[in-house]
Amino acid sequence: MSPKNTFLLLFLIAILCVQNVCLAQGLRLRESNASPNLFSKVGGDISYIFFSPARLNKRKSLTFLALTSITLGFISTFDKEINNEFLTQNGSKSHSRYFTPLKGLANVGDVYDKISSINVLMGLSGAMLLTGTSLADDKMKSTARLLIESYFIAGALTKFGKGMFGRARPYVKHGSKDFNFLEFSSTTDYHSFPSGHTTSAFSMMTVLAKQYDHWWVKIPVYTLAVSVALQRIDSSNHWGSDVLAGGAIGYWVGSTLVNRYNNLSTQSKLQPVFLGNQAGLFYVF
Repeated sequence: MSPKNTFLLLFLIAILCVQNVCLAQGLRLRESNASPNLFSKVGGDISYIFFSPARLNKRKSLTFLALTSITLGFISTFDKEINNEFLTQNGSKSHSRYFTPLKGLANVGDVYDKISSINVLMGLSGAMLLTGTSLADDKMKSTARLLIESYFIAGALTKFGKGMFGRARPYVKHGSKDFNFLEFSSTTDYHSFPSGHTTSAFSMMTVLAKQYDHWWVKIPVYTLAVSVALQRIDSSNHWGSDVLAGGAIGYWVGSTLVNRYNNLSTQSKLQPVFLGNQAGLFYVF
């Protein structure tokens, strides 16, 4: 592991540890076993994510099937056409009037790409942790942890998908249907599906949008995520279906983690109370 990657890993572990210690101190007046340790929290979240497909209800199953059908439709019909609209022709971009606004939004994604997703993660989670600690805001501190978890869990899923599908990137010029299943190639030229940048952007932005459910949060964060997806197409690194799948994975991981956190937080506020021969629930607020 390079010195830079080692530093990044240690920084992220430090954020998680500090957040866990601060949260535990805030819950000290409750039962000693009320707050699970860091590893049980993270382990529980990872397990919850990976087994969530088994908990799909009918409505979510239909949504999954619809998304799968749309993705297959993109691969068979739209990927090549969309890519052609973003190709460089004679040194300049050739866009139809429908794609010109998308090109402008892709320029915002260029900024994200230059900063890099790991640096965006460090900045967001670090700012959340510091602000949450100074203001004694448990929600902000937990958001820092959720950002980190969503980034790495979604990233692991994407990494596995890239190797499993082995799809050639647009710049390789093998066409949109060149898949090399289960070859797990070491070259990134065949790591097109799904888009890692899009996955990471949507996973982090979904955490922010779900944790702070306001239109003035949702619009800018999801606009940023979409701009990253468009930039990946515009740079010929990905096909349209790559970013569609990446966005879906990121949204699924981010929203699932936040829903789990909110459910656990609600459950922790309901504490049993026993008075003599009577029992009841006490809501802590």
